[in-house]
Amino acid sequence: MQFWQSIARTPTDQIVPLARHAEALGFTGVTMADHLVMPVTMKSSYPYAGGGRGATDQGTPYLDPWLLCAYVARKTESLRFLPYVYVPALRDPFSVAKSISTTALLTGDRLLVGIGVGWMEEEFALVDRPFAGRGRRTDELMAVVDELLSGQMVEHHGEHYDFGPVQMAPVPRQAPPVLVGGHSPVALRRAAKARGWLGVSYDLDAVFPILEAIRVLRSELGRSDEPFEAAVALNARPEPEDLLRLEEAGLTMWVNPVRVRRDGTPPSLDERRAALDRVAERLIVPLGG
Repeated sequence: MQFWQSIARTPTDQIVPLARHAEALGFTGVTMADHLVMPVTMKSSYPYAGGGRGATDQGTPYLDPWLLCAYVARKTESLRFLPYVYVPALRDPFSVAKSISTTALLTGDRLLVGIGVGWMEEEFALVDRPFAGRGRRTDELMAVVDELLSGQMVEHHGEHYDFGPVQMAPVPRQAPPVLVGGHSPVALRRAAKARGWLGVSYDLDAVFPILEAIRVLRSELGRSDEPFEAAVALNARPEPEDLLRLEEAGLTMWVNPVRVRRDGTPPSLDERRAALDRVAERLIVPLGG
């Protein structure tokens, strides 16, 4: 089992010391979120929280995930990085491929790519990209990204993207694994075709049927023997035996989510470090992480 720490919404001056502390305690990597802006007025419902609202507002810090990964990589030794999740359909495939390629190179191949189709319609409207059909567009966009990351001369003629021969350089020796978020049947099939699945804000018992559904889908696709990661951030902090059960069911990565004080204010750096110490003592050490 890999142990990951979310640094989403962390004040910028706390990010590097927190990441270094996580690395020293045996965490595998850190995750970060992706938002361009937070509209003042929003009708879209956040799908992973009760009441349809996430724990963010217009002042919540969201750094560019690729710049953040590259920066923290320079300050750490072995820590890995995972946008959780990045929304490709807000961008064009060439920008996405260039960002992934550059970040993979600058992190020394310590990058994983977590993607989702997005949920905030207002954000799509602001960059003049259609919200409807974003799933199909994401599929084709990521296929183009995969072609570009080959480093070969490629061309593409599809429903959403059409271009003649181009070549991207430089590219990493191997494209980073792509993990897909979501729990709809379409999202799970998309994840089964990729290199992994990401889950956000689930109760413990809800994860087991999802992992089983992915196992069946991968078997149907003939991909059971290929490398596959499954990550989840749970609503409640698990016990060691919970993670052992999840690992048996196919989970490979547990993400420790961001915690806030009861009054909703962000913790201090010392409080965050102490919280990581408790996680390491309670979970990483007993499970040999």
